[in-house]
Amino acid sequence: MIKKLRYKFIVIAVSSVAAVLLVLLGIINVINYSKIVSDSDALLDTLAENGGRFVRNEHTDDKISEGGLENRDPMPPPDEKPDFIFKPGRGMSEETPYESRFFSVSFDENGEVESVSLDRIAAVDTNEAREMACEVLSSGKDSGFFDDFRFRVIYESDGKMAIFLDCQRNLSNFRSFLWSSFGVSAIGLIAVFILVFFISKIVMRPIAESYSKQKVFITDASHELKTPLTIIDANTEVLEIENGENEWTQAIHHQVKRLASLTENLVMLSRMEEETPRHGMTDFSLSDAITESVEPFGAPAETQGKSFDCDISPNVTLYGDERSIRKMIGLLCDNAVKYTSDGGTIKVKLRGGSHPQLTFSNPAEGLQKGNYDILFERFYRSDSSRSSEKAGYGIGLSVVKAITEAHKGKITANSPDGKNMVFTVSF
Repeated sequence: MIKKLRYKFIVIAVSSVAAVLLVLLGIINVINYSKIVSDSDALLDTLAENGGRFVRNEHTDDKISEGGLENRDPMPPPDEKPDFIFKPGRGMSEETPYESRFFSVSFDENGEVESVSLDRIAAVDTNEAREMACEVLSSGKDSGFFDDFRFRVIYESDGKMAIFLDCQRNLSNFRSFLWSSFGVSAIGLIAVFILVFFISKIVMRPIAESYSKQKVFITDASHELKTPLTIIDANTEVLEIENGENEWTQAIHHQVKRLASLTENLVMLSRMEEETPRHGMTDFSLSDAITESVEPFGAPAETQGKSFDCDISPNVTLYGDERSIRKMIGLLCDNAVKYTSDGGTIKVKLRGGSHPQLTFSNPAEGLQKGNYDILFERFYRSDSSRSSEKAGYGIGLSVVKAITEAHKGKITANSPDGKNMVFTVSF
């Protein structure tokens, strides 16, 4: 149990750190990407307002001629000044017009390419520019990304213009930072896991010691209680011999029996929660164990107007502690007899296979549809008002769960229809 608690602590701690890192990295990278998009759009806004250029030069277009597209003119001289006022801002500086790489493609009213401006980029040729622009126009989008280019389509009186801004450098930096941040975070997460793994052992040590002392106390106290309970029971029998049986001696026998059952269950629960079972595990007939364990409860059930309906598949075997399994079945039967509605039928079903499944189903009052796994908590009573009516301390189902888990199985409790309680044990 302590080992499971330690592992849960490690998982929760590491998962919490991972979640925080994931959120922080997500926020940082989203802001980073948004900044790239915002700056690119600001630059495209400026280009759109000025006809797709920073420096107006009528000789920089590749004009359409009868023979095709002419060669583009050389880059304008460095000292050439723009014929409009450029206002830095929104991520732009005075050097932005000379650092940016972009091109534009103009279309006439019929959607035919009219001109291609490539004077501010060297990585794209005329044919590539035309293909990119035509594909963007056919997509129907006015802005977005085409590979590593941010584009904008502007509408003019005599046609359209598609402007492409090269964002390869910014996007490359963004991707590098993205992978680097996640890589560093992964290394940090591994370091946190190693740290928590060793620290958890120190943190859990006082809990382990306390739990160990608790188990020793339960075991010792249970054994110490057996002697006075036996004496009380024996003295009561002597009183019955001398004075005859009466309601008071019957009550003493009943309460002694309840206390003896409680101490036995506490010892069983403490034993089954240990890491290694004390008893040897062997192959045994689960079908026979269930049949023989259910049989003694038939008579008490009939006296209350209740009955058992068993559907046990034959020759089903299980590798485990037969004594513990029989104890588990007995506790499930006892629980079913206690809480089955008057005149109800308790259905016990066993199905074989590689993973045998045992099902207890009984009608009960006050149920709602849903999961009832809370019943397996120690000392839990679903209806405190019935505590005096139903003998028990709410520990029997805890023992059932402990035995099931000790055999690498799983047990669930649920009400599929709000009328019947179903316990399912899967091995």
